[in-house]
Amino acid sequence: MKKAAVIGGGASGLMAALSASELYRTVVFEKNERTGRKLAQTGNGRCNLTNEAAGPGHYYGNDFVEGALMRFGPEDTLRYMEGIGLLARREYGGRYYSFSGQAGSVVDALRFALEKKGVELRTGTRVTGVEKKEDRFTVRSEKGEERFDYVIICCGSMAAEKLGGCSDGLDILRSLGHRVIKPVPALVPVMTDNTYTKMLRGVRVQGKATLMGEDGTPVRAALGDILFTDYGISGPAVMDVSRFCTGHKGLRIETDMFPDMDEADLEELLKKMTGLRETAGELFTGLLNNKLSVILAKYCGIEPGRKAAELSSKDALKLAHAAKNMSFDVKGTTGFPNAQTVRGGALTGQFDQNTLESLIVKGLFAAGEVLDVDGECGGFNLQWAWSSGYVAGRCGR
Repeated sequence: MKKAAVIGGGASGLMAALSASELYRTVVFEKNERTGRKLAQTGNGRCNLTNEAAGPGHYYGNDFVEGALMRFGPEDTLRYMEGIGLLARREYGGRYYSFSGQAGSVVDALRFALEKKGVELRTGTRVTGVEKKEDRFTVRSEKGEERFDYVIICCGSMAAEKLGGCSDGLDILRSLGHRVIKPVPALVPVMTDNTYTKMLRGVRVQGKATLMGEDGTPVRAALGDILFTDYGISGPAVMDVSRFCTGHKGLRIETDMFPDMDEADLEELLKKMTGLRETAGELFTGLLNNKLSVILAKYCGIEPGRKAAELSSKDALKLAHAAKNMSFDVKGTTGFPNAQTVRGGALTGQFDQNTLESLIVKGLFAAGEVLDVDGECGGFNLQWAWSSGYVAGRCGR
């Protein structure tokens, strides 16, 4: 029976091993002492398994994802997970979470399935090199060498280093002749001028974040939670635009706290609120977090303790504009340690998009974050891990 080596025991690696085990004797090499460490922390510990809208339009750079998503998409993922005893529930935005509400149960279900299929898990075993001689691969680890017919690289990226993020997969692919696009953090909190954000630490608002370029034109916009922090801003909406924040200067993020209301209507609402609230700092009370109501007044240069009845139409316009366009100068991101994924990786043009086999080295496959594929927040990156892992695990079948 032919042998397949899966290098990396994260989401894509575990799925690749399950897929490969239906055809080959399969061994998973994982440098950490346990598999799925990053997976066990996803979705704030709840694991956003997939998103029913997963398709090329939710991934950046190219349409490379289409082949794998067509072969193993969200419906296939949910069906497969149910088959190994893992149920999911649909939540807002087409997101699916594990029914248990615990990401750890996802890791457990995958581990149980691997045991049932006889997959050998070699944890605490870091692969130091891969070579191809004649028609077989030699996989070298800290514990020796072994020969395989197929090798599937699923080592992830440098994101979340404390949970096992590393560049091992890219190093192996480079050694085998593959080009790599330098990775930068993506889906990562953004550091900004914190004059106001530190006063709003912990406050969260549903809104729209728009990254503005140096020339003042929009680069990318996203809807979702915006979270204020000591160092800047975070939350899904901000993290969705963060992939463009590295290596550029003069950027700022504009936040719209009323994305479903135009500025003129908000201005009229605030004029009415002047007769319902005592002070300027209370004008947004009932509409936004109380702290945010006070800070918006300060942001506009209006004393929060000023009587609401004394506010002019011009003041109402200022406040409405601020609530729709509160702006923060970007200083950078919090980097790889806090990133959920990366932008960059192995050049996808050197892989067959339908099989994920290398076009340079026959019998070599790659899946997950090690490839130059990244998606939006909301289960899209995990779906890519499942799709690419499953397809790569077929080893060209």
